[in-house]
Amino acid sequence: MFHHTHTSGPSVFVFGPFEFHPTQRVLRRAGKPLRIGSRAAEVLLALLESAGTLVKKRALIARVWPGISVEEGTLRVHIAALRKLLADGQNGPHYIENVTGIGYRFAALVTLGNETNGDASSGVTTVERAKLPVVLTRPIGHAQTQARLRCRLSSDRFVTIVGPGGVGKTTNAVATANRLQSSYAHGVCFVDLGSITDGARIAVVLAAALGIAIPAHNPMQKIMEFLDDKRLLILLDNCEHVVHDAALLAEQLLSESKVHVLATSREPLRARGEHVLRLEPLALPPIGPPMTAAQALGFSAIELFVDRTMACLNTFRFGDDDVATITCICRRLDGLPLAIELAAAHVEQFGLRGLAARLGDGLSLLGNRRRTATLRHQSLRATLDWSYNLLSRVEQLALHRLALF
Repeated sequence: MFHHTHTSGPSVFVFGPFEFHPTQRVLRRAGKPLRIGSRAAEVLLALLESAGTLVKKRALIARVWPGISVEEGTLRVHIAALRKLLADGQNGPHYIENVTGIGYRFAALVTLGNETNGDASSGVTTVERAKLPVVLTRPIGHAQTQARLRCRLSSDRFVTIVGPGGVGKTTNAVATANRLQSSYAHGVCFVDLGSITDGARIAVVLAAALGIAIPAHNPMQKIMEFLDDKRLLILLDNCEHVVHDAALLAEQLLSESKVHVLATSREPLRARGEHVLRLEPLALPPIGPPMTAAQALGFSAIELFVDRTMACLNTFRFGDDDVATITCICRRLDGLPLAIELAAAHVEQFGLRGLAARLGDGLSLLGNRRRTATLRHQSLRATLDWSYNLLSRVEQLALHRLALF
């Protein structure tokens, strides 16, 4: 939730009534300087620079106390001091969010303006809109699904891509939105809901993605005023953990503006006007007589595994003798794109046959070597845990009992 204005000169972070000047380590409220310690200022700067993103405790400690052994309790003391200084949550917005046992996240909308002669003047109202994520790997499979999506969005204003974790909902949504950008006069706005834990903050995340500053009171009114004359596609990504609030938001966007909405979720939003497109796993070869490598590459699950293996291991060559093993691996992974990519990353370590043998060891094998992946996509276990944690206690208990069978 951090966006830049097109400004020059030294920068100033603006959030709520506060302005933080990083070069001077000065915090002001409504233009008046506040007393802030040097360590607390460094903690605040680290959080502001990564606004909306989780900053791990170890990373904060290493930055604020470089080369010094410091207990987590010391960090908590400075976080508490910052919260008190910002009046965090005291009949106002929450600024610093704690992710238990992991770290902290700056949760409010932050804009970046410029200092004028060291003054805190920066009336930032409009900032750069959130862009679509850059696709760094070649999308494989689901070309027909993306064509159907483009067709649906041209006739229906609200489509939700539904499917299990790791099936490629975001990948297909982003690929579709990229193709459709020129069809919307005001382009596409990407709204990542995966980083929030409280559905009540959904308006803040949307405003940040749109690049507009909003008041604490009735933020949706400001958002709808901004969207009044816009022809825009809004992509609401990862709705499942805030599904109720996402459904209400989608309905309001559709009823009070002309925007189109594309959502991704592990379950339908069940909102008015919603059209659901269920995403299926990648295609697998049928059980039958052996086939050649060329024939097997006609199935998207095999194509993805081979492509990602060659990206990790440049000496890998896919031959006819490998078809049965790779087909077995992809079938064991149910054609799930995320699981296939995670498995392909281990071919260099175990070899094809070693990998196939180890898939029976459980989910611990399927960890990701890409450190920049979101937490829920760094392993298959994390993906399943994300789904499990969305269940109520009664639903979790039912799942435990069904697992016996």
